[in-house]
Amino acid sequence: MKYIIMLVMVQLVPLLNGNGLMASQNPHKEIVSTLDSNEIRHAQLANGLKYYVKDLNNNTNKFDIYFYVKVGNFDQEFDQLEFAHTLEHLAFRCAKDFPFSFISPPKEFLRSIGMEDNYIEGQTGNDLTYYHLKDLPSGNVDAMDKNLLWLSNMSDLKLTNEAIDNERLVIKQEIIYRSSNNVRFDDETKLKSLLYPGFPDRSNFFERNDSYSPDSLIQFYRSWYNPKNIGIAIIGDIPDINAIELKIEKYFSKIKNHRPLAERKNYQRKYLEGPNNYAIIEKQEGNGNIDGVELFLFFRYPEILSQYGYFQEIRREILRNIILQLIYNRFRNGQDDHDYFFSKRAGFLTKSMPFYEIQIPTRERDLQRSIDKTFEILQQIKQFGISKDEWDWIKSEYNKASEQINIGKIDFWHKNFLNNFLYEIEITPEFKYHLPPLSRSEFNTLCNKFIQDMPDDIGVLIPPGSDASLYTEQHIRKYIKHALSEPIKPVGLPKIPENLLNKKETSNLKEVGYTHKGSILDMEEFVLDNGIRIVLDTSIIDSSKVFFHGFSSRGASCFPQEYFLEAINVPSIVDNAGVGNLSRGDLKYYFNQTNIDKGFSQYIKNSETGIRGEMSADSFDIMAQLIYLSFTKPREDKNAFDNWLFKENRKGANINADFRALIDSFLRGKFQNNKGKGIQEIDQIDMKRAYEIYRNLYGNPSDFTFLFNIGNLPVDTVLPFISKYLGNIPQSPQHTCPTENRKKKANRRKTPFYKEFYPKDIGAEYKLESVKYFQKYFVPIKDRSDWEERIKIEALGYWLNNELLQLRTNQQAVIYQYIGDAIFNKELSGYDIYLYIDCIPEELEILRESSRAIIDKMSVRNPDIEENNKWLLELIKRKLSSKYKRMENSKNFHALSKKVQAYYMNDQEIQALQNVEEFIQALTYKDIMETAEEYLKAENMMEFVYRDPIK
Repeated sequence: MKYIIMLVMVQLVPLLNGNGLMASQNPHKEIVSTLDSNEIRHAQLANGLKYYVKDLNNNTNKFDIYFYVKVGNFDQEFDQLEFAHTLEHLAFRCAKDFPFSFISPPKEFLRSIGMEDNYIEGQTGNDLTYYHLKDLPSGNVDAMDKNLLWLSNMSDLKLTNEAIDNERLVIKQEIIYRSSNNVRFDDETKLKSLLYPGFPDRSNFFERNDSYSPDSLIQFYRSWYNPKNIGIAIIGDIPDINAIELKIEKYFSKIKNHRPLAERKNYQRKYLEGPNNYAIIEKQEGNGNIDGVELFLFFRYPEILSQYGYFQEIRREILRNIILQLIYNRFRNGQDDHDYFFSKRAGFLTKSMPFYEIQIPTRERDLQRSIDKTFEILQQIKQFGISKDEWDWIKSEYNKASEQINIGKIDFWHKNFLNNFLYEIEITPEFKYHLPPLSRSEFNTLCNKFIQDMPDDIGVLIPPGSDASLYTEQHIRKYIKHALSEPIKPVGLPKIPENLLNKKETSNLKEVGYTHKGSILDMEEFVLDNGIRIVLDTSIIDSSKVFFHGFSSRGASCFPQEYFLEAINVPSIVDNAGVGNLSRGDLKYYFNQTNIDKGFSQYIKNSETGIRGEMSADSFDIMAQLIYLSFTKPREDKNAFDNWLFKENRKGANINADFRALIDSFLRGKFQNNKGKGIQEIDQIDMKRAYEIYRNLYGNPSDFTFLFNIGNLPVDTVLPFISKYLGNIPQSPQHTCPTENRKKKANRRKTPFYKEFYPKDIGAEYKLESVKYFQKYFVPIKDRSDWEERIKIEALGYWLNNELLQLRTNQQAVIYQYIGDAIFNKELSGYDIYLYIDCIPEELEILRESSRAIIDKMSVRNPDIEENNKWLLELIKRKLSSKYKRMENSKNFHALSKKVQAYYMNDQEIQALQNVEEFIQALTYKDIMETAEEYLKAENMMEFVYRDPIK
């Protein structure tokens, strides 16, 4: 396709614009871009608003709108925390020309613009807030006009005290959802704000969020939401760019700039030209690994602010990301001995954060060793470059990134325009989009230039009560200088094992017998002599790989509640230690050396134990060996366990998991107190007991069904490997399920009831800023083969979720996290139908009443409700149809595995997709309401609340 590119200087005004008129004659347009053609338009209105229009000429009849505002987290003062984010929320609710919330617009509005569901998302970043309107129909005039009108309202929102006070509570709920009561997050952001002037200090968020005045937010809004800070991009199938340009002028040219007009502080330049920064703070109680020391090293990188064309920016970003990933890989490879811990990550480096960061979480006693190891690895890359294997990986990553550049995609042009809007990076014509080849010498040169010796800025988190004089800048830089003074040797070649099993071990394993059970679900079923069921699928998912999933219906529920942590965590403990005589590092080097593409993981859930993975199709024997070792020889290593504990301890409390465990304990009649530790406090894990549980759950081969997708591999080629390795997995003498009778005991509480839990019940020390409310109904399955009833219950779950959405949008309840659903409970052989809401304490009773009202409303069939909710019924049908089509996707192993699990573990007969689709499309409002009436009975209701005690 031929593109006409008109090069226009701002001073040369008398040129034709897209309408054939002189640009100087257009009173609304101040400048015309250097790019202006029949398929791309970029200009600026007289009030300063910039716009971009790009016709992809892709015949999709769809287009997207992006609305950019130059304001983000880094533009806020200390007392303005989350102001930009709050305004992003309010923009959906406070448009002057629309009396409804765009979070969930009325169905009449959606129909008028040719949409069926929510289509807008907002996002607040460090230096930008943007709104993305997706998949609008090109042929619908209202789709363009009504959405441009809404966006034009952005500079004149109806911000009332009531709306602001309500939204501050919603923001509070979102922060709780995203970071929970994460003390570590507070400590890190406070420290980083002392190192980098733009970084927001998020400590004491809740107090600051409660105390700001609505007027201060309004003044912030008026300063930033001005045309001079706004850009709009319209990208997609656009038949008439000139018409779109006229609409932009119509809706946006008359918007005036407020005063005072905010200006950016250029904190990047201030930081790069300023003195080095050093900060040290004590960790707060509750900060995960409270006894550890953590270093944050910032290496300034002024080069990132240099201006290039967009395709050069793409290449630079790709290479920077590869270098950072290379550093991270070297750090990860250096930790395989497990004797101490050092650098965790290398990250950041954007135009809003012109530095890269290296974190070193370690122990006080290992501080010098950890610094030495970190800088040894950095200097090895800097001085000796990359290995051949690394170069092969880098070429692959570079080529993959190059192939993903697609000028026919909306996202490509969005990023292109956004870089121009934010950083004035030149929009490059399409014919220039290509990446030059990359050489190994060029990459080594880039690494040498990129990696600096001494960090510019240093932050230190120290344990409470530590002697801060031991961590002065002089001390830390002395440690780093010591590391840099050490002689550097090239990376030594690791000792790579020749095999997973030696020849003697392999020869001792003989092929065992098996029985062919016939075909099931278009797959072949076999049972090995030791009881393992094998299901072989020959469909083509990826001809270069083999996929597998082994599962059993026994899990953590086989053990007392106090062993729960050992049970669910032992798979990752084993993964960190290795199998047989091979450590995690040995396994990694073996697979790297043999060029085997391997991905393995094990898991233990409440009522399920499993192992899943994939491997190169030509390495089926190796995959079978690894499965055998995982079942029979989990490696026990105290150093590896301590290393695992150190890493896990850095994670914050899992409050939702605590709530779930409290509910589970209560229903089983056994309550647990962990003597000052929350349920998720992993310090209490006993390594010996964890391995006993592992051997128990993986100890009986007849518990397991293995699904293999073997693609083009002949069945008679893979069966000998399966029978030799999986067939020799022995019965464990420890194989018991101490609590097999739990199904009879579970859920024995008489309903209805209401139960409150408090953190002190489990000895947890965290504070709950919100209240978690859970309303549950348990529905025993009458007939596992009744797939139609199952679909109706799933439809009921979707309906409940929409009812909760209406609480948030129409009744403006202060909730951010909510779920209405119906999920299968394998252990109890039934469905859990529930409503979950995370709310503020003041609204708990109101939301309890609202939730009960939802149930009451669904128990009474009403013709008016049916008429008003036809759209919802159609939405539910689409969701169900999409779900079952994904399960039938022959190119998706996860979907195939779920189908096989449902058949073998849940006794659910698999229906032909056509039958399922016909039933879904025949669903009626009456079907769902009758299901609700049958199962959502008041006498079966259970209510659970997790909160701080009322003072």
